Amino acid sequence: MKVVTDEKPAENNLYSALLPCGIATTPYSNRCSQLEKMSRTFLISIIIFAFSLNVKGQSKLDFCEKWDLEGYIYWGITFSPEDNEKNDYLKFNENGTFHSVDEGKSENGTWKWVSNNKSLYLYNNKTNEPLIFKVIELTKKTLIVLLEDDEDSIKLKFSRAK
Repeated sequence: MKVVTDEKPAENNLYSALLPCGIATTPYSNRCSQLEKMSRTFLISIIIFAFSLNVKGQSKLDFCEKWDLEGYIYWGITFSPEDNEKNDYLKFNENGTFHSVDEGKSENGTWKWVSNNKSLYLYNNKTNEPLIFKVIELTKKTLIVLLEDDEDSIKLKFSRAK
């Protein structure tokens, strides 16, 4: 395809840079549409990158708090805990130990944060098998984790204790 224009394209001008992409050969309205799509794609990429940093940049110290169970998330809706879970919590200590209450039962153990797979590993004092929480979100006020086993998965939502 040969493009006829009034000006000769110089090697270093914008026209010659856009010519191989086809942008310089399309009508103005289509060029704007193509640039808008490129801008949207760029913006979406930046947003995705920013969200991926939300958990990726976390350190062990960011978890060292008492986190009260706020509920369970199904289909984007947070459901309140059952009556026997209303006082459940996780407390992560800086020395790598934790204390938790689950359905009124107290548990102690050790924990570690593995940043490359964004997971918390909790080892209780009774078993060698860790309970693995994949961290979905961590903010100043909220901790959302995904707990999976062979049969099911559930998101737990914790809020920073007051």
